[in-house]
Amino acid sequence: MERLPNRKKVLGALSCLSCVTVLGLITTFLAQPPSRTEEIRDALKNSLPPQTFCPPAADRKFWDAVKKSADAPKQTPPPTDKKPLEPRKAMTQGTRQECLYHTGEWTPVIEAAILQLLEEPWSDQELFRTEFVDLFATDTAATIAFTLCSLKDEIRPEVRAAAIEKIQSKIIQPYLKDLAAYQKKHLQWKFDMCPWLETKNNWNAVCISNIIYTVLAISPDRNLQAKIIAGSEEALQDYFATFEKDGYLSSGIRYWNYGFSHLVILAERLLLASNGKIDLYKMSPIIDKIIEFPLKWEVYQKGGKFYYPLFADNKNPTPGQTWVWDILKRRFTIDIPITPDTPPKPIWENDNVVVDLLLNPPKAPTKKTEIAALDPTEARFFPSMGALISKAAETGITIAVKGGTNHEEHNHNDIGAYTLFEFGTAISGDLGGIPYTRDTTGKGRYTFDVQSSYGHPLPVIDGQLQHNENKAKAKVLASRFTQEKDEITYDLTTAYNVEGLTSLTRKVTFEKKPIAKLTVEDSFQSERPIQFETALIFSKPIQITENKIIGIPQKESFITNVSSTQQITIEKTTLQNDQSSEETLRRCALAFKEKTTAGTIRYTIEKSGGKP
Repeated sequence: MERLPNRKKVLGALSCLSCVTVLGLITTFLAQPPSRTEEIRDALKNSLPPQTFCPPAADRKFWDAVKKSADAPKQTPPPTDKKPLEPRKAMTQGTRQECLYHTGEWTPVIEAAILQLLEEPWSDQELFRTEFVDLFATDTAATIAFTLCSLKDEIRPEVRAAAIEKIQSKIIQPYLKDLAAYQKKHLQWKFDMCPWLETKNNWNAVCISNIIYTVLAISPDRNLQAKIIAGSEEALQDYFATFEKDGYLSSGIRYWNYGFSHLVILAERLLLASNGKIDLYKMSPIIDKIIEFPLKWEVYQKGGKFYYPLFADNKNPTPGQTWVWDILKRRFTIDIPITPDTPPKPIWENDNVVVDLLLNPPKAPTKKTEIAALDPTEARFFPSMGALISKAAETGITIAVKGGTNHEEHNHNDIGAYTLFEFGTAISGDLGGIPYTRDTTGKGRYTFDVQSSYGHPLPVIDGQLQHNENKAKAKVLASRFTQEKDEITYDLTTAYNVEGLTSLTRKVTFEKKPIAKLTVEDSFQSERPIQFETALIFSKPIQITENKIIGIPQKESFITNVSSTQQITIEKTTLQNDQSSEETLRRCALAFKEKTTAGTIRYTIEKSGGKP
């Protein structure tokens, strides 16, 4: 937002005043600091608008050199009426072909694809009933903007004008309007077009990155560019606020990949446009911790596949964001432990805006910020949320355990949950999220077992599951990490609304040497007798004997030994991952036979060398 009037107008208005008064007012006026919009406009003055990272297709010196690279797409003819391409794919593939080979054959296909996209809904129709400036809409705008900028004069003026008018009406104007409302904290879901401006999640980074990329690519208006960038900076602070002070991100690696990769595109785009004067990497004092998070949070990697904890809506294997690290290594000195059999992902497999960045990244700084290397033998602990990665590296067995809260981004009601992995495969515990639908992301979210605590390895107390009120927070009571064993104890009492419950603790112990072994101990106290059970979740078939749960097949399987302060029952049920999937999970409820005022259930999971 502008804070100062135009200087020429002010000086003109001063002409009718006395010289002394004029000199005094001029001195005061010029002494005031410029607005942030003015600072950004000044920083952008030497860039050549509009632009992307790469020059347009007409710059044959640049594109002919790119064409000679080994992994560049081969020249292909445009699709026929008998084998048409989906419009978005036609535009993306066609733009690459025209940049590389510049034959003009793809141009009519690209124009037809743009016109078709302009007629289609721009919001994600699978998830949302109303159209607004969502992730899909801003990505569509950025993709079209890249094509318009890359092909410039090749696109007919009427097609270009129609596309720009649509982007203006669907994206830029609503965003400018809601930036003003954001300053007053007046935004509301279902009523405003950009309500995500008032949320602390990856939407801020993704949508803002797409919008600013779009504006810089299609608009020569320096004032508009500066106004949008200046207005976006506060919302980007909300994105950085999604990370805890130690770099932990409760929504996990899936959303680090999504949100932070867009932040990288935006940061590099602004560094280029401002000749290094606008540096988003410096907006956060914990940028090194944010970058460290995936390195510390990783469970396993092999053959280009990466595995991480499955809390929240995460799934494995997770695609490696190798291009992000390629860019970050230009700005930061990072020791990235990547195994020799992890091949780099070809540049051209990425979206056009990523390819645009990777083919011609901005100049690297002469001095890099150093990020310390990690000790692979140490426990990876995030005290902000009591989250822990512990590895028995020689056996390939790893545990992930979390405290946290039940009102996190992409929340599951899961404080105190864990997962036991072997070489990246989840054996037992929290086994991940389910596909997004209107139901799984809406009010009925916790009616799905795997999003409620029922589908997690957690207690059920007097028939009550964990709730997601603000008070549902895990407290770390004790922790101890050594080369042989890691231990952490949580107080989970606030996650259950059970009359008379005075204490519920969970102690998780992972013995790394000489044999990898996970022990979970749940203890409670109550002012009245209550029913108590805890649960284990398995991804593979199991069989149950007295106080023992055995994986099938029994050879080289995992065995769970159970002990308790009074008699228990072990009951197996199945959980369906989601309504459209045949994949099932096995839930084992360990329940006291009688109500009581206090008790402990303890179980240990370890690998068997053969049949028990």
